[in-house]
Amino acid sequence: MKESSGDSLLNEYFHRMVESFQTEANRVGETTVVCELAGHPIRLRFAGERLSFLTDPLEHLIDRDERAAESNADLQTGNTSGPFEILIFCGDDMDAECPCPPWLTDEQSIGDNDAWRRDHGDVFVSHVPSCGFLQLWSRQERKAIYFINRVEQLSYWEIAAPFRTLFSWWAEDNGGQVAHAAVIGRAGEGVLIVGRGGRGKSTTAIACLDAGMDYVSDDYVLVMLQPHPTAFSLYNSAKLHTRLLQEHFPDWKDRVVRNIGPEGKSLFFIHRSFRAQLKREMRIVAIVCPVITDREQSRCVPTSRAEALRGLAPSTVLQHASRESAGFSFLAKCIRQLPAYRLELGRIPSSPGALDNLLREEATNLV
Repeated sequence: MKESSGDSLLNEYFHRMVESFQTEANRVGETTVVCELAGHPIRLRFAGERLSFLTDPLEHLIDRDERAAESNADLQTGNTSGPFEILIFCGDDMDAECPCPPWLTDEQSIGDNDAWRRDHGDVFVSHVPSCGFLQLWSRQERKAIYFINRVEQLSYWEIAAPFRTLFSWWAEDNGGQVAHAAVIGRAGEGVLIVGRGGRGKSTTAIACLDAGMDYVSDDYVLVMLQPHPTAFSLYNSAKLHTRLLQEHFPDWKDRVVRNIGPEGKSLFFIHRSFRAQLKREMRIVAIVCPVITDREQSRCVPTSRAEALRGLAPSTVLQHASRESAGFSFLAKCIRQLPAYRLELGRIPSSPGALDNLLREEATNLV
């Protein structure tokens, strides 16, 4: 597809999918949930109830006051400059099939990984044809489509962290970045814990929460840089290897919602058990790179910003490879504003104390 004809086809297809959603919503009923993220309203519109469980990880962000009613009023006026809106539906009960995506006729549409993505122009696309998982984002209309053929085809990572691709696209237009990181802290100030999977981010975050510290994220977080680096909670879901749960967090077994993924990780919703410690936002005062060691006691030692960037950037930007340049630029700017530390991990119960000491030290350095 040429760029000009591609833009036109995608805009037309996007509006056909909006019509499909509305037809389905008129038939089975519509439920609207309004969330607030970093001061921005986000409206989730569900056709039917089959995918309503996707609000569980966002439970702590749901706006339950009169602003939700005011936001719903925008639906009647056709206001397109208001909240970011996601139209969510599935094909399980649809009377008619959804329109066929135009890119499936293009010779570059399906690669080896059976996926197609377009992260430029007015309409962004993420599509996995094998399961009919489709996400569209219209930058001009601030509206998105989230569709899957059958509910059981939804991946385990979407169950724990839904709409992440859409949030990433939206965040970039609002001066932010969805980062692969955990965030814990105290008194409104926290540390960004970075590193690829298996480095101990989730275990450290849960240990800190269990020790009474505040929590923003164990895996994905929205980062904004103005007026200073700040982490905003995206999900209240947390995941932990079942072996670690049994060995180190036996009191948590009754909080498990379900087991997900090929490793059978235990999934929790923090909002349900630690509501007071779950924070919507936290100022970032340091970046921490956990490293597994044979030490008895965990400790934080200064490290280079280069090591911090290596811990944060690859696992963040590779999930949106076509946005690599913008992603690296944002994360590098973030890291330049913060001190970096290596968290040399010892016994799990010793990590909260090491991070608590670091927070107290960095608090004295804030202006």
